Amino acid sequence: MKQLTIYVTSNNDHGLTPGFIFPQDEHIADSLVNAGQAVKVDYVTLNDVTAKMDVITADHELEVSMINDDFRLTPEGKQEKIEALEAAYHEAMTKQSDEYNYRLSALKESAVKKAKEQTGIEEVSADVARQEAGITIAKIDRLSLNDVGSYVDSLDLHPTIAREMLANWMQIKSSMLEKLSVEPQVMDRQRVQRALNDIHSKLEAASTTGGQKAASQELSILEALERRGIYTPVTSAARSFYRELKQRGRVR
Repeated sequence: MKQLTIYVTSNNDHGLTPGFIFPQDEHIADSLVNAGQAVKVDYVTLNDVTAKMDVITADHELEVSMINDDFRLTPEGKQEKIEALEAAYHEAMTKQSDEYNYRLSALKESAVKKAKEQTGIEEVSADVARQEAGITIAKIDRLSLNDVGSYVDSLDLHPTIAREMLANWMQIKSSMLEKLSVEPQVMDRQRVQRALNDIHSKLEAASTTGGQKAASQELSILEALERRGIYTPVTSAARSFYRELKQRGRVR
């Protein structure tokens, strides 16, 4: 079954940890992507290297298999030939690994630059951000618990103001907790916690522009690829891939 590489962006029913990269069967990957819980990882410049690594690995497997099946060779002769193949395989794969790391570093450098450049809207001064954030927090403080949700939903915050409010999160949290009675019911505590979660999500979403979000996500994907380390071909998959290419006349 065909597999796709995905970067998981949020919690899901498959138990895949957000912020990490996983290979998944195509139908699972598509369902996660369609649900907004993952994005496909597909970089042509990296795929070019990994495809070469697959072919090199499959070619190596085939040669080793042919030597093992050669009844004319003694065990010592087989070992000598296989050791020579292993040395050549290691050299070829090291070269491709270095190329993969070089290309990944170039992609990451470009993503870092893009993330810094993507602002998209006119900036707000720190003084204005503090003032507007203070007014919004004061409004939340005055509202009843029943009215906080609709007020937060109606907010259209500038990213700088949203970040200023996040910096004062403990003040917002304290204000919300003060809306509880002296001996609150469990249900009331849950309502406050849900409201806090909604407010925090709203502020996080508003704290970056669309361009910044896209650039930030791309950088996160590349950092996840970097954490995962060098691509390792699956030998059985590599052999299957090699045979498919042979049938198409793509390799000799």
